[in-house]
Amino acid sequence: MTAEPRALSPSRLAWRVFLRNRTAVAGMAAVAGFLLLSVAGVLLTAGNHPILDPREVRLPDKLKPPPNPNLPIGLHPEVTRGEAIVGGWVGVVLHEAGHAVFDIQKIPRFGKEEDAADQIAAFMMLQFGTDVARVMVKGTYNLWRHMYGMSGGHQAGHYAGVHSIGAQRGANYLCIAYGGEPAALKDLADLWLSDARKENCANEFKQVQLAFRKTFLQYVDEAQMAKVRRMAILRPEDITR
Repeated sequence: MTAEPRALSPSRLAWRVFLRNRTAVAGMAAVAGFLLLSVAGVLLTAGNHPILDPREVRLPDKLKPPPNPNLPIGLHPEVTRGEAIVGGWVGVVLHEAGHAVFDIQKIPRFGKEEDAADQIAAFMMLQFGTDVARVMVKGTYNLWRHMYGMSGGHQAGHYAGVHSIGAQRGANYLCIAYGGEPAALKDLADLWLSDARKENCANEFKQVQLAFRKTFLQYVDEAQMAKVRRMAILRPEDITR
């Protein structure tokens, strides 16, 4: 008589199936390796006299510029928390949407593309009424003022970047907006722009407006655009929470 093979328990059967799956085995090995590295990191950096001092091995921290208490960081005193969040977020979305349209429609740019995306974003902020424009402009100005402070101000490498420095970007947004809505945004322009810059803001707005009409407008459903512009874009609670 031959003995019947002994049935495997569910746990052993599952283990055999697991071992046959190379992808699962490789994933488990990677997780185990990561866990070992994490434990080793904790052990090597623990205590008052660690084998590896975290301050010496955190390279990103060492690359940061030294803090400067004179640089603007955080919420501007003239900007509310709601304006900073909503305006800053929408400003970034409009900037990236500008990049998308440039790429999809193959729209030519003269100069830096990042500046062009900022310009189209500033122009779009003015298309939904003065109340919306004020929130967008204040929030975006606060964002780039804060980013300028966080980056350490005028650092040599910043001038070689594809973006303008943060303080300049905030001023560019405000100048274009002031050029398009001088009565509604005069108080902000008087507060945050020099007299010399304010004199040319109307021309900066007209330049962007002309570029929009010659490049973007042909891809826009103007009837639908008119409907959107009549919509209530912001509710009072959107910027007071």
